[in-house]
Amino acid sequence: MSVVMDEAAQKRADSNSKLPAEKAAWRVLNNKLWIFAIFLLLVCVFQNWNNRQAFKEAMHTKELVWIKMGPDGSATVDEFTPGDKPIFYRASVDGVLEKYLTARYGVQPETIRKDYGVAGVFMSEPMYTEFLSTQPGGFNALQRAVDVQANTNSVPRVEVKWGFPDHYDSVPGVFGKQKGEVFRSNIYFTTTTKSPSGLVMKDGVKKMIWRGQWRLLPKEALEKKSTAWLRANPIGLEIIQADVIEDPAGYKSEEAK
Repeated sequence: MSVVMDEAAQKRADSNSKLPAEKAAWRVLNNKLWIFAIFLLLVCVFQNWNNRQAFKEAMHTKELVWIKMGPDGSATVDEFTPGDKPIFYRASVDGVLEKYLTARYGVQPETIRKDYGVAGVFMSEPMYTEFLSTQPGGFNALQRAVDVQANTNSVPRVEVKWGFPDHYDSVPGVFGKQKGEVFRSNIYFTTTTKSPSGLVMKDGVKKMIWRGQWRLLPKEALEKKSTAWLRANPIGLEIIQADVIEDPAGYKSEEAK
């Protein structure tokens, strides 16, 4: 038997047959919109994180400026522009090395913890690790400072007096991916050991030689240092390796005289 549909019935049948396809198309479009919305959300989160990181880096980045003081009271400001390499006078290098020797090898109970902290500013990471290490062969600086401060009435004091430097050599070096220069120096100095009451102890005066290798940190490294760090070590001198021996000549060289 044949069934003949009028025009209205035909339209309803066509509409009903297209409805599932239209619903499927809307679901696909809806899913795409959700994916796009999630993508935009992730972009916003990443952009926000990136902005925060840039802000933090900007807060910790410093533009370095050195002020050169003249003997007549004059001062010259030298800006440190990107790519520049600072040029320091020998007196500047000697000054920070003297500060290091005094802090590292002197023993003053009242300031020893601060002194050891200052000494650490000049050390490379391997040297600083050994300086703090509690393992055999390590200096164990923190415990030594505690012991000295706990026994101020019995621990001898050690004073350091600068003698003269001998910056005798420099060689090319590589630090990570960056090339640099390694300087070699012998520093002659005197240590005087005194009793807690201030009297020089028997055989308490010794002539010593500090034998070290050091470098000057690049601008990028200095910009990441704290203000307190830069106050202690304004030229960015980093000691790579060093040891101390007694001077067999006892300052009998011509330069010492």
